[in-house]
Amino acid sequence: MNKGNLETHTVFACGIEVRVIEDFKKKIKELVYDADITLIGYICSRKQNLYLAQLKVKSMHDSLKLMINLRGLRIGNSKLRLRFYWPVEMQHHDRAYLNKIVEAELHKLNRKVNGCFYDVAIEHRKRLIYPIVNENKFEAISTNVLISNLPTSIHSIELFHLVTQAGFVFNLKMITTNMACVTYYGQRDAIVAILCLNSFEILNGQPIMVKFEDTNNTMHLMEEVKRIQLVLEKKSSESLARLPRPKSMTSYIVDPCPASPVSSTQNKTSSATHAQLDKQASNYRSDLQGQQEQLDTSDTQNANSAFPASVQKAPKSRSNLQGKIKRSKSNMNLKSNTDDDDKNLLCQRIQQAISSKLNITSSLSDSIIDDNKTMPKESPSFPSNSNQARKPRLKPTAKHANDVAKGSDLPSFIKKEYEFPMKIIFLIRQINLQQRLINDGMKVTFIFTASDRNNFGKLIVQTTTGSEGYIFDKLLCLVGMIDDCSYLSQRTCQYLARHNEIRDIINQKLQERNIDAGIACTNQSISIVAVNVDDHSKAIAVLQEAFDSQSTKLAIEDLYFEKNIDMFLSLIKENLPQSDNIWLEANLDSQSSTCTFIATGPRRLIGNAIQIINDKQQEYKVIEICLKDVSILKAEYLKLYNKQDIAALEKKYSCQVKIEATSESEIFNAQLCKPITIKCCQLYKDEIDRQLRDMIDGIIIEMDESISLYSRIARLFHGSKSKSKLMDYQQEYQCMLIPTNHQGHRLNNKLDSATTNLKGADSKMPPLKPKEEEKVSVTDTPQQAAVSLQSSADERRINNIVIKLRRGTIEKEGANCDAIVNSISLGNYQEGNIAKAIYIIGGSAYEQECCSKLQGLSVDQIGYTSGSYIGCKGIYHIPFLSSDKTLAWLSKRIEDCLTQADVQGMKSIAIPTIGAGGIGLNANDIANQMMQIGLTFSQQAKSNLQEIHFIVHPNDSNCYTAFQQALSNSSLEWGTQQELMETLTKSTNKVELDQKSDCQLLFKAQCTATKVPVDIHVYHGHVNDRKTDAIVDMTAICPKHATNDNHVDIANYADVGHTSQTLRCPRSSELNYSLFQICPYGCLAGLSTLLACINARGEKSVTIPLLDIEMNAVTIDCLVDLIESFIMNQLEDDNIIRCFDLVIGYQDRSTEIATWMQDKITNKALQLNWKVVQQVSIQNYGMNIYYIASNKTALSHIKKSMMQYGNTWARYEITDEEYFNTIEPNHWYQLALRVWTEYNTIIFRRDRSSNISIFGYETDIMNTISHIYYLSKTYLTEEANKEVQRIAAETAQWYAVIGSSRIKFETKLNYEIEKNYNIYSNDKTKKIFNIDSDTKIVDYESMKIKDPACGKECSITKLMLEGIV
Repeated sequence: MNKGNLETHTVFACGIEVRVIEDFKKKIKELVYDADITLIGYICSRKQNLYLAQLKVKSMHDSLKLMINLRGLRIGNSKLRLRFYWPVEMQHHDRAYLNKIVEAELHKLNRKVNGCFYDVAIEHRKRLIYPIVNENKFEAISTNVLISNLPTSIHSIELFHLVTQAGFVFNLKMITTNMACVTYYGQRDAIVAILCLNSFEILNGQPIMVKFEDTNNTMHLMEEVKRIQLVLEKKSSESLARLPRPKSMTSYIVDPCPASPVSSTQNKTSSATHAQLDKQASNYRSDLQGQQEQLDTSDTQNANSAFPASVQKAPKSRSNLQGKIKRSKSNMNLKSNTDDDDKNLLCQRIQQAISSKLNITSSLSDSIIDDNKTMPKESPSFPSNSNQARKPRLKPTAKHANDVAKGSDLPSFIKKEYEFPMKIIFLIRQINLQQRLINDGMKVTFIFTASDRNNFGKLIVQTTTGSEGYIFDKLLCLVGMIDDCSYLSQRTCQYLARHNEIRDIINQKLQERNIDAGIACTNQSISIVAVNVDDHSKAIAVLQEAFDSQSTKLAIEDLYFEKNIDMFLSLIKENLPQSDNIWLEANLDSQSSTCTFIATGPRRLIGNAIQIINDKQQEYKVIEICLKDVSILKAEYLKLYNKQDIAALEKKYSCQVKIEATSESEIFNAQLCKPITIKCCQLYKDEIDRQLRDMIDGIIIEMDESISLYSRIARLFHGSKSKSKLMDYQQEYQCMLIPTNHQGHRLNNKLDSATTNLKGADSKMPPLKPKEEEKVSVTDTPQQAAVSLQSSADERRINNIVIKLRRGTIEKEGANCDAIVNSISLGNYQEGNIAKAIYIIGGSAYEQECCSKLQGLSVDQIGYTSGSYIGCKGIYHIPFLSSDKTLAWLSKRIEDCLTQADVQGMKSIAIPTIGAGGIGLNANDIANQMMQIGLTFSQQAKSNLQEIHFIVHPNDSNCYTAFQQALSNSSLEWGTQQELMETLTKSTNKVELDQKSDCQLLFKAQCTATKVPVDIHVYHGHVNDRKTDAIVDMTAICPKHATNDNHVDIANYADVGHTSQTLRCPRSSELNYSLFQICPYGCLAGLSTLLACINARGEKSVTIPLLDIEMNAVTIDCLVDLIESFIMNQLEDDNIIRCFDLVIGYQDRSTEIATWMQDKITNKALQLNWKVVQQVSIQNYGMNIYYIASNKTALSHIKKSMMQYGNTWARYEITDEEYFNTIEPNHWYQLALRVWTEYNTIIFRRDRSSNISIFGYETDIMNTISHIYYLSKTYLTEEANKEVQRIAAETAQWYAVIGSSRIKFETKLNYEIEKNYNIYSNDKTKKIFNIDSDTKIVDYESMKIKDPACGKECSITKLMLEGIV
């Protein structure tokens, strides 16, 4: 058996005929446009043309909406009313709660229908059983019934449809594929189920078996079942005995009234002709509908065939005789326990049901409108005499009965054919002329057929010989009928032409009042036809009393329907009871800005309709609502992927939904909100709000936090090719990917300044070179890598610092520096031209950070905030506008800024001309003082700060001139004569194959729980630059993993013993530290073992490079935990590693690790006592990635696709370069560690192998190869140059001469001076040459060398074998 859907947002519709499937789908989409419809065919042999539908919607509100609007509704021209169920798996209390809501809404709409039965035969048996069951004997307790021999393919809802016909079902549960347990609410319902369902054949020849589950405790119930079966058999026998048995084959016409007996052949011919030629007479067989269900005609024809012969107690002859008797008694619109024998009560309830449709006042107290409980099937324009049809007489009159009994004295019949206009045909049927003639003693049968002429019909009269003249006279009287509707308003006529059911009920009421008149409808118009003037007047009076038109006029200013009258009319109808029986019109007058509404229909209803329109006009005015609690991420998703849903919502409710645009500078955080404004009709604000919130609540947000910018996933956001692929994934899976920094700002194309060190795998950019290589110069091509230094009035190098003068604005020129100095007023961060310019660029996020971090700033302090908003690293704020505005105060704060920038590792700083505006300070004084501060700071022995930029506004020419003069007039004597000679005689660009640079300390923490404090440091630099006792080298891939082409599983390798198995400690006298080599696989898992080994060797400090290329915040947390665990094991040991140094080559990656380390020690629970000695000056948490989608599946798919597409570790081999042959093993270790920390790659060379293997991401491998080729080329070139220079120095030595001192030039400079001197000797016009990468100038005419950077010069001379030149 197929199980129903367990989701709560699912309903099932039963009783859908094949011919109305498309109409059914259309109706569903009108109510819930995004409903998922699955059609399932009934397996019952007699219901092959029926389907049930599984309807999945997005909310419980939608499922309730379907249930309320469609339950008991006929779709199109279907004979069946829809029956709706919740899933059978739903808990009873949930089903009861939802049904209570549905019943309450249906009660408001005055609708109590439930829908079609499963099988009419079951209903017939149930109606026979109900009066017999003694209800007082049984309790209202749940009773289980077992049903076996079920078809295995039956759907649970089809079975539920079947078993609920017997009674109220509490629960249904499948035991096996062909057996179910049904729990009925009461014992009586279980008894009825046994009697009605046992031996019922869902599939022909496969009767089901029904019995009580607990046979021991239900013996009294089985006795009641047997008693009822005996009563039914007795009644069946008695009814069979009373049944009249004609002596001949005479049959009776029982539709719509008894007729004279004719032969069976004539009867069949008459019926066939009637069905074929006069379809408009189908109301002769219209049945009154049951209060709960519409009984299927096909079920009626197969009523007894659903049970085997053993169950059918009545003889077949009786079934055939009564099978087509009008079902007005059995199918009457009454609830259970209707007394079918009480005809008076039956008629009374029919009248009450009819009158409930419309409560017409005055003389029409019986009402002329019925509701869908008693409404006949929709019929053509000519209704039959309902009064006679409800009381068909099977027995002929006494005279006819005698004729039948005699047999041989049967009268002879003749057949006459007449052709009349359709209105006369209608009147003949309306006054039921055939029955009147029969009442007069005539034996007559009328058969109506079609005519070849338009608006004409044929009447075939079968009667006895001699009666035709009398009948013709009666027909002839109708030719002079009255046909006029001028006394009715045009709208009333149009209303009656539109409403067939109303028209039929009026004609029925006219028959009941013995008014020989009726409403005929032809070609979408009506006529009031009557036998005479008196009856016509009575009919007109009835209609005028019952129907009317009323109107009201409304102003349309600010009303919802101003642009869509049809939409407004549909809204009005939804709020009107009996709206189907009212015809609403609207006439718009744009000149007067008014709209007139006209309601036509029953008087009482239209008055109510006009009153509702007037009362509810306020509900249709346009209002504006705002959803303020919508996450900014969800708002972005709505704009991108819910456009169609929002457009459908706007179209359906004629509303406007506006989502505020999000700028690039706004913070993307799931906790921040973006307002959504809605302009809509007040009536629908709650529905629109609900549907929008359903969309919003359906959006799922997940975040990957603190991802390294160098990780595999982050690299996807770099190159154009990978970003294009991400866009394709987002479109395919309907997802959004938003990369942000830790502050929530969306990352631009560079992602962050940190990513400038990465090149996308799809880019064609030149290979990355280390920073030191920019200073390397090859002798024969000095221009390729030379450092260009300007010597002008705008720039000067002093010691290691360059002071530059720039014209421009601080917000633009400052973006090219690491730091900016800003002038502010305390509490007001946009006062002044400088502060205002930076404030405009920084935006609201910058303002928020200033308010947060500068709140406690005093007038003699400097503040610091991030500079990411304008493109630099940091901004130093001095409260100049809140100070005494003196030059002394300003000088002190500028000195503080330079000192702080140096401490924080800034390379350059931009200082605007603070105080040179309208403050009152002299521009020359400011320029001289600022230059003095810069020159003084330049005399430091060592400084991280390399450039000081003074920024002068382009419109301030006087200030610029003052700064130029101050720079040129600076005569600070900062060097001695020896320093001058060192500058002139030494080459500025020595080539070192492994240049060293000092490591920069970014973070320091100390554990004080041990006898001797233990420190953790994070450095930016190279491992080889640290003075340490031990260095860990995890680039030594073991033979087991050396053959792998892909090493992405390094981080996930969890073999703790692998580290101890691969640990090696090579010894070398040239190394001033101990080297511990391990395989990178499992290095984090085996770190405890490694630290124990290092500690056992007595090492006091250890340097650890990058552990893994996918290193993130989680890795750092694990690393700190391992170090802390190691310390705890050595608390009582004096010989313990006292310093752990983490050294990373990438600047930004080192700040990432330092930031995560600080966050771990500062904000997370640790077992030991830690304190932060030096905080990270510029925090870098890496990046966050937000994943936004409408379901979990889409998120899973896009993450999987990103992992599959992302860069994977590759293996690349190069031939053994000569450069590698010259590298000693010690230098090889240094090179391997350098490319690992600098380029995230592992270089590997097997013993006795001529190939070098490089493992890493494709982009990193490209940069590593470039670096290796560069080193090889540089090495070979330098070796050749050294040999040439050595020979030159042996033959000609040049000296710098100052006074009586002579100092040799360095070999490289000596070679260049000699080479250029030979050129000068051959061509005296070429007397001035640039040497040492254009950093020095030699004038051979005056024999002097000059350093343009400092402006110093001295004489030169040459000493050869034969003497001095």
